[in-house]
Amino acid sequence: MKTAVLDSVSVESIRTKRRRRRHSKIPLLMDSTERTRHWVFRNATISIAPGDRVFLLDPDGDRSATLMKVLTGLVPPDEGTAVRRGRGLMLTPPSRGWVRSLSLGQAARLLGGMYGMTDREIDDRFEHWMDFAGLTDKSWKPAEEAKRRVVRQLAFAVGTSAPVKLLGLDHMSVVGNPDFQARCIPRIMEIADSGASVVMIDRSPALIPQLATRAIRVKRKKLVEIPVLEAEELARKWAQLKREAKRRRDEVIDEDENEDFI
Repeated sequence: MKTAVLDSVSVESIRTKRRRRRHSKIPLLMDSTERTRHWVFRNATISIAPGDRVFLLDPDGDRSATLMKVLTGLVPPDEGTAVRRGRGLMLTPPSRGWVRSLSLGQAARLLGGMYGMTDREIDDRFEHWMDFAGLTDKSWKPAEEAKRRVVRQLAFAVGTSAPVKLLGLDHMSVVGNPDFQARCIPRIMEIADSGASVVMIDRSPALIPQLATRAIRVKRKKLVEIPVLEAEELARKWAQLKREAKRRRDEVIDEDENEDFI
């Protein structure tokens, strides 16, 4: 039995854009934000089987994130049907702002509740979370004093122990310090070997051949399954294009600053 099946699924979204004034001294009489509807993807049909480790790819990551939300049950489709077996969880990088007044131990318990675990499940798993995250003797430490990577280590430890059939990792496949990163990949393999499905989005092309058994690309609002090696090459190409675009932007900024100085 499949973990998740999407049949002719379409998802619509709203794109916002600020209107520009034609004349600076004449105020806008209507809302300054222009809203337009667009399809994120259309007529998507895929299935995820138990034990699958699937990478989702698109150039900017927005469409892949929406697809992951549909697979894990966070977003209902506007058209078509989405069937899931059991619970799904989408794990995203948490910020420190929402746990500012909590200790790391309290933050772990809060995350467990947010991820759908009962009080008994949280109590049974708490010591394992803190040990896996390398925070056994630091549960009392204020979360606002912890580094961002420590909070991500804690979120990974809690989220990957949740009793779900489909786990989505949105830029959470490998996190934390080097010692913790070395434990992330074996943990994901362990989850998949237990019969759960893992769906991933990540910026690192090197992770694709290590983790993926399948790769799905969102291309022109369609879903296309591609070989894992092709997915790695495509991810490297997109990463290179982003680096070049950033380099050009930095050069333009430097030129503008030099002109102002002259």
